[in-house]
Amino acid sequence: DVSVPTVDSDAPDAEILKVAVSVGEPVVDGQQMFEIGFDKIDVEVVSPTSGVVVEVRVAEGDLVEPGGLLARIDVTGS
Repeated sequence: DVSVPTVDSDAPDAEILKVAVSVGEPVVDGQQMFEIGFDKIDVEVVSPTSGVVVEVRVAEGDLVEPGGLLARIDVTGS
């Protein structure tokens, strides 16, 4: 699973600025998947493993909570 990082315990919801992957797309460990804008900083979220994206739960412009699920990766499909 790929989740929203926790940048600061006081950070409010963050906005999805960029979705760089789509369902069915292969990804490699460390590949950028999302860009998220917090109150004071933008953060790139990278794939934690290699595999195939099986679910993307957000779209650009969505507001998300720290720890929220962004996507799922099937490591058996890599």
